Amino acid sequence: MAASSIALFLLYTFSALHLTSSTDTITHTDSLRDGDTIVSNGGTFALGFFSPANSQKRYVGIWYNKVSEQTVVWVANRANQISISSSALVKIDNRANLVIFNGNQMNPVWSSNVTIPITEKTNSSSLFYKLLDSGNLVLVDENRGGSPVFLWQSFDHPTDTFLAGMKLGLSLKSGANWSLTSPNGEFLSWSGVPEMTRGFIFNYSFVDGPDEIYITYSVYNKSILSRFVLDDLGAVRRWTWVEGSHRWTSFWSAPRDACDEYGQCGPFGMCNSNNNGLICSCLPGFVPKSPRDWYLRDGSQGCVRKREVLCKGGGFLKLEKVKIPDGVNARVDMSLGVKDCEVECRNNCSCTGYAVADVTGEGSGCIAWFGDLVDIRDYTDGGQDLFVRVDAIELENSMRTSKSSFITKKKLVLLIVLLLVGILVLMSVLYYLFKRTKRRDQTRSTLLDWPRRYEIILGIARGVLYLHQDSRLRIIHRDLKASNILLDAEMNPKLSDFGMARIFGSNQTQANTNRVVGTYGYMAPEYAMDGQFSIKSDVFSFGVLLLEIISGKKNNGYFFEDPSMNMIKHTWELWNDGRPLELVDPSLGNSFPEQEVMKCIQVGILCVQENAKDRPTLSSVIVMLGNEATIPPLKQPAFFLTTNPKYSDSSTSGTGSRSINEMSTSIVEGR
Repeated sequence: MAASSIALFLLYTFSALHLTSSTDTITHTDSLRDGDTIVSNGGTFALGFFSPANSQKRYVGIWYNKVSEQTVVWVANRANQISISSSALVKIDNRANLVIFNGNQMNPVWSSNVTIPITEKTNSSSLFYKLLDSGNLVLVDENRGGSPVFLWQSFDHPTDTFLAGMKLGLSLKSGANWSLTSPNGEFLSWSGVPEMTRGFIFNYSFVDGPDEIYITYSVYNKSILSRFVLDDLGAVRRWTWVEGSHRWTSFWSAPRDACDEYGQCGPFGMCNSNNNGLICSCLPGFVPKSPRDWYLRDGSQGCVRKREVLCKGGGFLKLEKVKIPDGVNARVDMSLGVKDCEVECRNNCSCTGYAVADVTGEGSGCIAWFGDLVDIRDYTDGGQDLFVRVDAIELENSMRTSKSSFITKKKLVLLIVLLLVGILVLMSVLYYLFKRTKRRDQTRSTLLDWPRRYEIILGIARGVLYLHQDSRLRIIHRDLKASNILLDAEMNPKLSDFGMARIFGSNQTQANTNRVVGTYGYMAPEYAMDGQFSIKSDVFSFGVLLLEIISGKKNNGYFFEDPSMNMIKHTWELWNDGRPLELVDPSLGNSFPEQEVMKCIQVGILCVQENAKDRPTLSSVIVMLGNEATIPPLKQPAFFLTTNPKYSDSSTSGTGSRSINEMSTSIVEGR
């Protein structure tokens, strides 16, 4: 073979070298054929040819190298797939583009579209593509500025996956729009998400610079593999790899309700998924643009102003806990404080609203909107304050409504005072049942015969039901006990001492507190141990009270033969032994209807079940006590309660304080 032929053969062989996983780069003299891969330095990501499941098409992409389930995070030629072919390859052309060929090296299937020509003055050996451990494929020029410079990167061209270190936002310099696109073309730009707060796993950052506005995130622990993915239906989900189970676990997803759909309530409309039926409402000062469509549950046309806003009139109303509007019509100025933001917006007649840009600490920066306010939603938790421009009439109406609500609170206080003044002498159930001297006062206890005790039980149940269900405000008492049940001259029971009560919203079913208050012996387990209270925690206290009225003994403190015993445990043992009537107060003798007492004991045990779900509501209790209703099977009740007789009727809080409370004067009478 001639020397020239050998030289040409060697040159061709060198230029067509196959790459293996031993390298993380593609240089100007390399090519990547179907079956070859490059792997990032730490082994986290790989780049090469792949086919999706159940597909014969080939793509060039980046995937997790150490994950057993093939998980692609970036695709180069997603719009121009190629068929399986041994002639397909990836290489760098003479303009530093990374290109994909499918046999014909004259017409590439895909190109990175870099505009850096390689001339005689350019050192081509300094240009190469490198796959980083972040999953970013970058074009590097080692000779620029003394340190590597990225002339192109795959992170600037995201597909359907958002990785740590990527950006979602805008480049004001180049006009680039960093956004995710699902395989079928669904588009996602960043929107308000309450869960996206700084935590122990992820750190989210918002950057507002002279050239770029974007959001990004990082992972504190680099060993955690996590990604955002936009699927074919337009839903976004965060996945985290669990090595133990060898699968991806969903960490968070959206949309979760109708309000997560973009622009659900149109311009100047606000979405609230907690509302039953009509989830859209207009912002203050606005009315539905198309009332007919609006009340047919189509809020897409949004709202319009009731009246024209004069530039120098009106002001701003604050909306709390909302997702701020789409930022297309907004300007951000991080140099302005909250007060300056209001002044700037007030002085610009085109400004329709403003909000703080950075809500951390006392808040800083200014976002001002000029045009429609779109995609606002209400949050129970999370969100931030949004100030909306309204006319002078709307501002005055809002102030009048706020003043009226203050007046309402004063009336409520006055009513409580009148109730306190109107109470002269009321004795508690505690006085009749448990009050002891050196010798038991038989006359006092015999005043409560069984018919009176039964009516007291029913009266207490009706009173608590009124608080839970029939009153305008749902009230959880949190301190039902014998000393807080007052009896008038006719022995009618009245609930008293609402100092620990809490008001629930119409749709609220439970709440939590870090400061547990109440009385030992009457607290439900979930409240005493976890601070969780609801109507079912009041049911537990009622159950204890019912058993005390039957037995004439307190739940804690009078079982000297067994210090570990309490009323609930004693009742359960008698029930299991077939001796439940031994619970009855001896002062009643044999003058009581056995079946009625048995039914009351059953209801009492049912009310003190350990699991709140197993307890009935007060409405069910009244039905069971007053009719021949079937009582559900009984389970073992809660036995955890303290048995310290010294503080058996003491109120407690998270601070450990106690107060003996045998008389009370603040009451609400059930009707």
